[in-house]
Amino acid sequence: MRSLPLWLTTTFALLLPTAELSAQARIDFVHPVAGGAMEIVVDRVPPDAEVVLALGGPAGAVPLETQRADASGTARFGYSLPPAVAGETVEFLATFGAGEGAVARVTIDRPQLLVTGEESGGAWLSRVAVEEDGRTFTLLDARELGAGLPGGAVRDGQRTKTYVVADRVAGRLAVVPDDPTGIVTGHPLAPDVRDIALTPDGRFVLVTSAGGAGDVGILAVFDARTEKPVANLLLDPLGAHGGKLVVTEDGLRAFVSVSGLYLLEIDLLRRERGDLVGVGGPGQDEIKDLRLVDGHLFALTGRSDEVGYVTALDVADLRNARLAGPTRTESRFGVAAVDGAAALVLLDGGRGAVTVLDARTMALENAFEVPAGADALLFSPNAARSSGELLYPRGESTTGLRVDFATATLGVERRYDGRLAFLPVHGRATRIDLFFARAADGSVVAIDPETLAPLDAPPLAPGSVRALSVAD
Repeated sequence: MRSLPLWLTTTFALLLPTAELSAQARIDFVHPVAGGAMEIVVDRVPPDAEVVLALGGPAGAVPLETQRADASGTARFGYSLPPAVAGETVEFLATFGAGEGAVARVTIDRPQLLVTGEESGGAWLSRVAVEEDGRTFTLLDARELGAGLPGGAVRDGQRTKTYVVADRVAGRLAVVPDDPTGIVTGHPLAPDVRDIALTPDGRFVLVTSAGGAGDVGILAVFDARTEKPVANLLLDPLGAHGGKLVVTEDGLRAFVSVSGLYLLEIDLLRRERGDLVGVGGPGQDEIKDLRLVDGHLFALTGRSDEVGYVTALDVADLRNARLAGPTRTESRFGVAAVDGAAALVLLDGGRGAVTVLDARTMALENAFEVPAGADALLFSPNAARSSGELLYPRGESTTGLRVDFATATLGVERRYDGRLAFLPVHGRATRIDLFFARAADGSVVAIDPETLAPLDAPPLAPGSVRALSVAD
């Protein structure tokens, strides 16, 4: 992964001949976020052609990297974008053959939080930028989405618009452009929306719905570039708790939890149903949580008395399954780093027990006690962290206790003003490395994982916060 040069402070030299734009060649890109990794694809060029990617400027173009196109006529490039380029517009130029080429102008986005809320029956979406220090929030915009109870949200891969569940009860998807003069468009969904996700290449938005009556589930697929629906797949009934959705790293498959202890595989390339895979131990009746980590699919299952199991499936071979349990857990399940590798963390807050499992082998990494009575365990959006925070109710206030899962060490308790509730964070971020909780008035409280000190809350639209997503 190459890093973008310091072009902001460099005088451009004319190092490449002027390219004659090809009618066929195209530059595509995804994830142009400052401080993150951007992917650039040049396609529709002759197979095995030598493609030079350059950075354009007022005085010419500076070559960045050369790749040879594969048999399909595609060359792939990757860059790490420094935080300093946030908000800037970059021109990429790809040349090949006798000066043929293509050009793309890309605006580098800031890491963002997507927060949905509801006030007096109306849904809101707030986009909150995170500055270079990772601790300062700037409200980019707050858009009213009409009547409804909102759900989650995702950003399109080219970072020009946001797809948000504007009404998860009736079923309505809103597409909100970044351009403040742009018009919010709406698309009908089946009622009782359960989850929303974006494919890793940023091209498709997936939404699961229970269908209202609960007798059939529906997966709606939208093209993130055109905003048009491209598929509506019928699923098995989702039941009271189904519809949880994950997408594989290659974007070729998705998995949806359906009624009972089953995961339905979806072939996203053909847009058709795949295998139905059973998970869980004896006596279980629902999938409580679903995660995809390092090529392994993890399903936390349970029943009404809270006895639970974790099933690990190898995405490359779904017959390769491992089961951990039974354990008494209260549906607290997360991913953290232990010795540099992904680990699963389960909390039994009532008994005060933490179990840490190796995500690859499901072997027991650690098991230790914490003070009993925790009602939440907060995980940082950055899965590379080894720590989390336990929240304890203490009358009209909340006490936080930091836990390091790698060393099984506990920090000093800290009391917060007012009662805080666990706020799930959807998505991942390496720069938005914070914990989030919700105060009684619906506002978001951001908590520094190192000091457990609350930070200035993002300036959100009024109303009760319903969902918070990370989009970096």
